[in-house]
Amino acid sequence: MSQYAMPHDQETRATDVATRDARLAIPNMQAFAFTTIIWGAVFAGFLIRPFVVGIGLLAVVAFFGGLALFLGGMNESARENPEMGTFFESYGVFLISLGALVAPTFGIAAYLGGNLNVAVGFLFLTWTVFNALYIVTAVRTNPVWLSVLGLLFLASLGVTLGSLISVPVLSLIGGWIAIVSGLVAWYGMLSRLLETGPAKIELPRGGFQHAP
Repeated sequence: MSQYAMPHDQETRATDVATRDARLAIPNMQAFAFTTIIWGAVFAGFLIRPFVVGIGLLAVVAFFGGLALFLGGMNESARENPEMGTFFESYGVFLISLGALVAPTFGIAAYLGGNLNVAVGFLFLTWTVFNALYIVTAVRTNPVWLSVLGLLFLASLGVTLGSLISVPVLSLIGGWIAIVSGLVAWYGMLSRLLETGPAKIELPRGGFQHAP
């Protein structure tokens, strides 16, 4: 005997799927916020001194945080969410590359010597370009995520210019903007945690009229 799903049942299933997807995205947002705040703090010189200590911390966090983001991005892609999958995979590759570049274990930084800043600058330049292109795909999301991406773009641009033209203050500014980007991402993560938890508390994330 054929059974037909009532509209209420369909809406319930759709809500359950959306809740599940939101919960699965939370670890990716945590990894994003954590790694972004750390590399921002290193370039800003915030609480991490001397700089050699910051570089060592940056290498570890960027490498393993990038690996976590890359795997999280693959999971997003497997769940047929290519937009977020592409972003987290790309950010993961960028961070892994950054970690490998500055890690003393690999000896790349020692080999480059005085040219390390240039290499860091070009690495951040490629990420800045990608981030600028990706922002175009975020205009249909929500203001919180768009703010995260916009701040990340400005932070990457600051480090890019500071490294390539040897103006440390630009890298410092970029570092502080990265910290703010990570904090906004934490807000977005908190809103997801609260709305998918037992309390069902909704924090404002805003929205656009043409958002899906």
